[in-house]
Amino acid sequence: MPKSFMQTPFWARLKEEAGWKPYQVENIWILQKSLPLGKTFLYSPEVEWGQTQNLQNFFINIQKNIQNYSTIFYRLEILDEFDDKIIQKLKQIGFIKAFEEVQPEY
Repeated sequence: MPKSFMQTPFWARLKEEAGWKPYQVENIWILQKSLPLGKTFLYSPEVEWGQTQNLQNFFINIQKNIQNYSTIFYRLEILDEFDDKIIQKLKQIGFIKAFEEVQPEY
């Protein structure tokens, strides 16, 4: 069971009622939101670092979804407290730090 209610089927159903399209990739809920001009963005709120078994495979699956849905970006929020090792691993596979937070940091 995830630590955050934002990674539960209940939250996914609630967001679906608000116009998001939820789906799961490797036990992580991903929310897709439509944007103008046929574009979308993907968002995974409050993901625990250990929630996916293989981050590289997870990222490959996300890239496939980005191509299939005209996605312009994917926002992944890590629930764990700041850890340089986590940041470095995310940078190695192509993530960059956003200039602002959606959920409060920690």
